[in-house]
Amino acid sequence: MLAKEAPAQTETCPQLLFIDDEEGVRRFIGRSLPELGYRTFTASHWDEAKELLHNRRVQPDIVFFEPCLGGKADLQGLRSIQEWIDEIPVVVISSERRPGLIVEAIQNGAWDYLVKPFGLESLRRIIDRILEARQEEAGSTPREPALPAEDFVVCNPRMIKIRDMIQRIAHSRVPVLIEGETGVGKDIIARQIHLASRWSHRPFVKVNCAALPHDLTESELFGHTRGAFTGAQMDRVGKFKLADGGTIFLDEIGEFPLGTQAKLLQVLQDGHFAPLGSDQETQVDVRVIAATNRNLEEAIAQKQFRSDLFYRLHVLGIQVPPLRDRTDEIPMLCRHFLSRLSEELGESAAELPESMLQAFASYDWPGNVRELENLVKRFLVLRDQDAIHSELTLKSSRQVFESVDELADQYLNKLDQGVSLKLIAKEAAARVERSVIATTLARTRWNKWQAAKELGVSYKTLLTRIEDYGIKP
Repeated sequence: MLAKEAPAQTETCPQLLFIDDEEGVRRFIGRSLPELGYRTFTASHWDEAKELLHNRRVQPDIVFFEPCLGGKADLQGLRSIQEWIDEIPVVVISSERRPGLIVEAIQNGAWDYLVKPFGLESLRRIIDRILEARQEEAGSTPREPALPAEDFVVCNPRMIKIRDMIQRIAHSRVPVLIEGETGVGKDIIARQIHLASRWSHRPFVKVNCAALPHDLTESELFGHTRGAFTGAQMDRVGKFKLADGGTIFLDEIGEFPLGTQAKLLQVLQDGHFAPLGSDQETQVDVRVIAATNRNLEEAIAQKQFRSDLFYRLHVLGIQVPPLRDRTDEIPMLCRHFLSRLSEELGESAAELPESMLQAFASYDWPGNVRELENLVKRFLVLRDQDAIHSELTLKSSRQVFESVDELADQYLNKLDQGVSLKLIAKEAAARVERSVIATTLARTRWNKWQAAKELGVSYKTLLTRIEDYGIKP
């Protein structure tokens, strides 16, 4: 059944098309939205919607689509709709909360995802946000490419997939959780999501959660009124209010105290919060991107992180690989850092010696891209490659000894079970030997004859060790 709004609405009213097989939802839409000034049309399935769209009898500004028609999730209808309506925004509405379906909907071009049952205020927020963005796009001049090469340097296949994912999810307001070790570039990815979005001209507010004192975290995020606590001498606007209309980036989200996590969950659910000391709620429209170097699932098991907040944040997840797993990007990153830093520091342009690039390729990079940038900066200022070679050698040796120390700790914890000194010595020697062989192979660019000569072993012995230790280029 097709439902059209009362003729009292003018042709200039925003037109909304809802495709949903639930009669109750269609009645709610047909009854509520015209009172807010929208001209609405409803259809129980896609074929009925096509009748309305045929010959442009209806020209909707936004289409709302339920992909679980008949109780079965199917996004083929979403693709069919996009073929018909071209650039018109589509919002998926569904009672299905599976993260996989939400991610797939966003990746297939959905503007946003609204979970049923939803209230009129949530629906109105999405409508107003989309209409505002469309008006801004219509009146704006063409922007520069969303991901300029000088800002986001990638060539590794896994990083290229992340870059492509950024483009697919940027226009959605769905939360994103970025996971990865310290220094891999999680903040750069968060900023790229914001820059690629329709809200790139709006604020991007970064919050270092690990640096916030626990007793002031709530005040920093949500603000406070004068007298809310000792020392609060004036009203203060929080980070969420400062980010209104744009993006807030919560770096190291795993360091939040549990009390603040509960309030953050509320903001993610309805966009409302009350500053400390106030009983007046504030409403914001903010895209939340969070990042962590912790295993949040382990933190949940240890009662240090709320599971409901984790699943709310983890609708769209990005796992950033460490630099040691994408060493093919090191030469490109070095060129990028040399170009940018030489300009910032007023130093003459330089190139890294080949021997240094080889040393970089064999290093384990515990500090990831941030450590690489610091070493490039040091070379640019000091121009002393021998000092950097020595530093890398010392750090690599330290990593090997730390690995042996970990081994010793493991056996010390098993003293009551009995230990074999011969077995301990064999395993410690193997760890050191493997590290030395891997480092030598990397330095000689996997010239096994040269590596065997430097190590003082036969070529056959080296091949056996490579196979035994599972060393790969």
